Amino acid sequence: MKISLPNLLNSFDGFNALSSLADAAIGLTGGTLDVSLAALSVVDPNMAAPLGAVLNTIRDRSNTISIVDVPSLPLAVLEKNGFLRCFGYPDTAPLSGTAVPYTRFSAKEIKLFYDFLDLHLPSKGLPEMTSDFTLQFLQILGEVFINAETHADSSLGVFVCGQFYPHQQRLVLSIADSGVTIPERVNQRFNINWPAIRALRWALVEGNTTKRDTPGGVGLKLLRDFICANRGQVQIASGQAFWQFHAEAEEFREFDHVLPATVVTVAVDTANWQFSDSPTLNT
Repeated sequence: MKISLPNLLNSFDGFNALSSLADAAIGLTGGTLDVSLAALSVVDPNMAAPLGAVLNTIRDRSNTISIVDVPSLPLAVLEKNGFLRCFGYPDTAPLSGTAVPYTRFSAKEIKLFYDFLDLHLPSKGLPEMTSDFTLQFLQILGEVFINAETHADSSLGVFVCGQFYPHQQRLVLSIADSGVTIPERVNQRFNINWPAIRALRWALVEGNTTKRDTPGGVGLKLLRDFICANRGQVQIASGQAFWQFHAEAEEFREFDHVLPATVVTVAVDTANWQFSDSPTLNT
């Protein structure tokens, strides 16, 4: 089987394209999948994380995956953040100094994840790692990572990738898992059948949680407050639901197909080192 991907931008259309990729290969087991990038002229580097989550979901069904027909510009991007090395390409191109490289963790490797951030976030436009702004940013990322273990039951792990844009003074980081999606988890927990967007809306309300007998929602409140203060942006793509939020507006949309992953993407303005006084997280 051969499937062609369009441009992979950090947007609804980019995630929708990944939902279509997953749907096209949903019946493939013990086969071969060639993912053609011939039609791809641009790719946002952080999109390697959700792409990796989707492809590893397909590969987990005993399929062999090859990435083929890669044009020069996407080739350079996906070599410099290390993504193509995980799909058989030679380990020859040096990693970019502005990249947060594509990396896969076990869902239980929270300490390794923090070590990874300590290694790769300095020089990405943030203040000192001990500053209030950066410590709160690390707390948020840690909470997102922990959710992959406590809510998603992600046996395939957690996929991380990001990019610093010095001229725009912006850092974008995606954390993806291929476990139980947020709409699935909400519906399972309460034995209901809400549409994906309604389930995601519920999960975003402060205090709502699928954990039993445990208060929840603090992490998402902290994330919202942080993004508002920083005037950044956050996206969640999970199942068939997409949410995008920034200081001026929020948006919910539904994908054409089910994305077999939960992806949280945080974009921060590295020139705006404001942070909220929300409660700290117990990570």
